[in-house]
Amino acid sequence: MHAVRLCHSAFFSSQPRLVPSPLLQGLKRSASLVSPQITPAPWPSQRLFHHIRSGSAVRFKQPRHASFGWGLAGISCVIGGAAAIQFYYTASEKETSSLQQQEQMQQSHSNFTGIIDTLEMSSYDIAPGHVGNLTPEQEVKLREMWAVLFRLFNIKIEDGQLEKALSNRPESPDSKKKTRRGFFGFGGGKKEEPATPDVAGLSLSDHDDKYGMNKDFKQAVADLSPEQLRESLWSMLKADHPDALLLRFLRARKWDVNKAVVMLISTIRWRREEMHVDDDVMLGEMKALEQAESSDHETKRLGVDFMAQTRMGKSFIHGVDKQGRPICSIRVKMHKIGVHSEKSTERYTVHMIETARLMLPRPIETAVIMFDMTGFTMANMDYAPLKFIIKCFEANYPESLGAVLIHQAPWIFSGLYLLQWHMQIDI
Repeated sequence: MHAVRLCHSAFFSSQPRLVPSPLLQGLKRSASLVSPQITPAPWPSQRLFHHIRSGSAVRFKQPRHASFGWGLAGISCVIGGAAAIQFYYTASEKETSSLQQQEQMQQSHSNFTGIIDTLEMSSYDIAPGHVGNLTPEQEVKLREMWAVLFRLFNIKIEDGQLEKALSNRPESPDSKKKTRRGFFGFGGGKKEEPATPDVAGLSLSDHDDKYGMNKDFKQAVADLSPEQLRESLWSMLKADHPDALLLRFLRARKWDVNKAVVMLISTIRWRREEMHVDDDVMLGEMKALEQAESSDHETKRLGVDFMAQTRMGKSFIHGVDKQGRPICSIRVKMHKIGVHSEKSTERYTVHMIETARLMLPRPIETAVIMFDMTGFTMANMDYAPLKFIIKCFEANYPESLGAVLIHQAPWIFSGLYLLQWHMQIDI
């Protein structure tokens, strides 16, 4: 191997070295003098080496520049695509939310009954026996009841005006049959003059006098002056139509004017003397807070218990049913036996009834009670509040309860409470 190397070196060393001629050197000098920027051409070996070296550099530099440009383009595309997707989903969410809001608004508007003017409605949209849909006989009963109340209130009317108002009505078929004819059918008989019931003889039968209304009526007439009776009636109206209030009592007593007047006057006495609806209960939380700071123990407990029941959310009025009647929800699990006094519970119940009356849009005159029995236990089974509610709607708020709904009633409630309800209530 060493011998081969020696031979190879000897061979190349024996070869003559190429020396450039003087002519070529002169040409090089002249070229450098004429154009200094022009460099002499390299030798073939040098050109070959330069070509190989420059080619490799180009091959290594060009991909670097290209990959950097493609990377920038890719990053730009990714950022732009993400921004476009974000914008698309944001716009779609906004559109979806706006559509949902519109649907909710349309649904709320469709469920909202609003204030319905009775005069703009046809008689077919109003229930029979209500303001705007009365038969001639029912109109006569309503006028007769007003006439009796005018006498009780000592309202002076000019001579003949009351009889004129009572007789100014369309004749019913029954009244036409009762008119008497003269000889051979000619000549008109005298019409029967309408007579108002005597105030002194007003009373209820023993069957109808379930809650001692006869006694309350007599005490009211004896103890209260006509002015007090009249003021109590007008304060009782609240948002009701005066005729609508009287018609509720007439419908409850099957259009018997005598019984309706006794029931109305006994209700006035109950509101004024027993329950103190207008001067105590309807003052609401402000009155209860004042009572809670009273030095009297009983008065203080009434105020504290009333505010406690209000704050715990035992009952509330929310929404309407398909007929537009307000719904009063009662959460029975919030009521505990003996926690609050019976009188404070009654005041709280009357306050909720009066509040529901203020939320009745005409011609709707009834509300709905829903007993929510979720979480009901034996500790919540109290008969006293249920009896009081039944008495209120039967004796003092007739024709005011549209329906009673029971949500998630246990078997013990359906067996006892419903039996008591059907046995006692007659609205």
